[in-house]
Amino acid sequence: MERKNIFKYTAGVLCLLFVISIIPLLILAQYNHSWADDYSYGLLAYTAWNQTHSLWQVLLAAVEQVKSSYLYWQGTFSGIFFMAIQPGIFGEEFYKITTYILLLLLCSSVLYFLKVILVDYLSSVRSIWLITCCVILFLIIQLMPDPVQAFYWYNGSLYYLGFFSLFLFLVSIYLKLLYTENRKKHGNIKRVFVTILLAALVGGSNYVGSLLAVEITLAIIIAASFMQIKTKRLLYPSFITLVVSFGISIIAPGNAVRAATFLGARKGVIQSIYYSFRYGIEFINEWLDLYLILAFMFLIPFLWRTIKRKNGIEKYCRFPLLMIAFSFCLFASSFTPTLYSTGGLGQNIEAAGRVQNIRYVLFVFLILVNVIYILGWLKPKLPNGERTVLFTYKDICYYFCFIIVSIGIMLMCPKDFNNLTSVSAVYTFYTGELQEYKRETAERKALLESDEKIVTLKPYYARPRLLYYYNDIQPDEHDWKNETIAIWYGKERVYLSEE
Repeated sequence: MERKNIFKYTAGVLCLLFVISIIPLLILAQYNHSWADDYSYGLLAYTAWNQTHSLWQVLLAAVEQVKSSYLYWQGTFSGIFFMAIQPGIFGEEFYKITTYILLLLLCSSVLYFLKVILVDYLSSVRSIWLITCCVILFLIIQLMPDPVQAFYWYNGSLYYLGFFSLFLFLVSIYLKLLYTENRKKHGNIKRVFVTILLAALVGGSNYVGSLLAVEITLAIIIAASFMQIKTKRLLYPSFITLVVSFGISIIAPGNAVRAATFLGARKGVIQSIYYSFRYGIEFINEWLDLYLILAFMFLIPFLWRTIKRKNGIEKYCRFPLLMIAFSFCLFASSFTPTLYSTGGLGQNIEAAGRVQNIRYVLFVFLILVNVIYILGWLKPKLPNGERTVLFTYKDICYYFCFIIVSIGIMLMCPKDFNNLTSVSAVYTFYTGELQEYKRETAERKALLESDEKIVTLKPYYARPRLLYYYNDIQPDEHDWKNETIAIWYGKERVYLSEE
């Protein structure tokens, strides 16, 4: 079997497995519904749609929500705008597209980013690009720290993972601008306009993603300056836009209001930096697990095949320790905004999940970049470099054995295996938990849409890992979630029974 056919065969199998793994997640999305902030941020747009059925009025209502949040809660204007137009405002049956939107954004951004890195920069064959994409997406989707806040809760999902996907697109286009120095100017002009738009959106999104965007964009510009790439100037307009957008978000009056609610828990600047490094080490230890190690062991021969054929890459990969140190500092910095603003990893242990999701995605990509960098550094140092770690016909046995052993190891760890996102989805179907959750959801909906003005809802007893979000309504009618849902459905009061 020729080497190229081996690559194509492996890519085809992995693509098929990836598609199969996504199907349970998409099916499960049919039973999803709005939660917590979906109601509070979407209330103005929901009211506008019900009263006018005008998309223009919906957009105006979203702008009004941005204004209100900017003045009285937080300054992340682009994030608030898109949170205000959550799918459920057009009807609860549309909320299920949340999962489709988030998976589409994530998968397309990963595909594009790795296409720029592997195909455009490293001249890799497309089959290796697909293999790498499948492995990285498997790691991200299946091991996501909090999958319900990544793929099934619109407010938290879009605000963090959705905007991180836009950031991946932004970085990809940056790299395209630096790579296409001799291409036609009109193509670059279009890319510059796109980067300015994306920078404005990312800069006004969540503070963790915005800070990372500023740091990484600045690092790219500095690296391009050292390499004397003339087209680095094409990054300046979007970088300025990013900084200005981030600044507008930071100076919002609402930030002070929100910070006051965490006054006793917030950490100072020095403490925030110190704890950022502590948490960085802690979560590297937690996330550097067997699945991730095996996945990158599987990828290394494919990546090596690309690196060893790329002439001149070694001159750009001379300082591996510096690269590792920079990556760790970048990862640690993702903890600083929430430590400084709220004193923890998020507002509380559970709410941290949506923030942890993008930290984990960043972590996976930093490992990939460092593996590629170290392979580039090793290239001139290995004897017989051209023949080292080749993927020949004999290696097929190695890879089949590797896959079989890996599956065996995962099955020997049933607790971890059951926590894989797609396995959790299948488990929900298999145990009947989904059917019970569907019944309980239907009961709640019937009560909320009834003519009763005072409604008492039962707590969920079926709590599927991928569908149930902990932040449910409370027995206290004055809880903000209860009050928002009461307004949404035209009720006087909504309670949660304590039975």
